[in-house]
Amino acid sequence: RVKVEVEWLLALADAPGVVELRGWVASRSQRALAARTVRGAGGVDRVINSILVRGEDDRAHGGSRPGDQTA
Repeated sequence: RVKVEVEWLLALADAPGVVELRGWVASRSQRALAARTVRGAGGVDRVINSILVRGEDDRAHGGSRPGDQTA
């Protein structure tokens, strides 16, 4: 059993066999673990990992969450 502390996570099925992950986690290892877990699911051929790491990526994004961005 593995624990991943997720602040916010969304998995989108973009096309058959393709899943995009979006959201915030506490570390790079948790980001990688989320992608590995989804890759191991049946029927998933490709994972687009757009998960951001709190404390690293929030500086580049002005502290906003992916869902908070405006077009």
